Amino acid sequence: MTQTQASEPRDIQYRLPAKLLRLQDWLRYATLSHQPPQIFYPEKWLDAIQLDEIGLILERHPNSIRRLDIVPFATEAVASENGSAIRQLFLATMLWGYGTVGYGPWRMAHITKDIDQLDHVLLTTLRNIKHGAVHAAYNTFQNAHIPFLGQSYFTKYLYFAGLGCGVNHYPLILDTRILQSLTTLLGTRYFSNGTADDYLSYLITLHEWAEIIDCRADSIEYLLSLTPQEFWQI
Repeated sequence: MTQTQASEPRDIQYRLPAKLLRLQDWLRYATLSHQPPQIFYPEKWLDAIQLDEIGLILERHPNSIRRLDIVPFATEAVASENGSAIRQLFLATMLWGYGTVGYGPWRMAHITKDIDQLDHVLLTTLRNIKHGAVHAAYNTFQNAHIPFLGQSYFTKYLYFAGLGCGVNHYPLILDTRILQSLTTLLGTRYFSNGTADDYLSYLITLHEWAEIIDCRADSIEYLLSLTPQEFWQI
């Protein structure tokens, strides 16, 4: 399935930073299969989240999970649109996203408190991504106002949903570290207003850079998330 972007803004483009181009060999190598696992403390998640799906995930990944490990969850969720499969995709994404951060399980307990609302949002946004409607998916999360589920984390879910759908220009993660790296690289603040239009411009930009470098767009996103902004000032 190819993502349709005909109605999405394409008038803002940003020149590929030379510092990224110099890292092209690393970027070509840093695919999902080469990225390290994220460890977590399973007992804390089991204590905090009263959902059967967390136990099912931990049976498959007892104490660590990689980006690549989440793709099968995404593929199953997209293919079946089954509520439990979608919950597993979301919870696996959050396990990976929070890792050993102490407040992760506590936040997830609050995020899953209104499970009916969360299930509706997750299914709606999954279907949005399947049909190439990234703008609508982003706004659905924003308008839901789910406590502790902001852009840094719901774009992680959009990203994996896109991988599960197999879309060409899949969504990408956009968190604070990535924004800091981009601000330093580009010399000013872009993509930081927290709007769907900003997010789409970010996606277009990174996918265009990836085509020039001949790497995956999520390899660039991964590098930006790893590298402190001070590195880009050198």
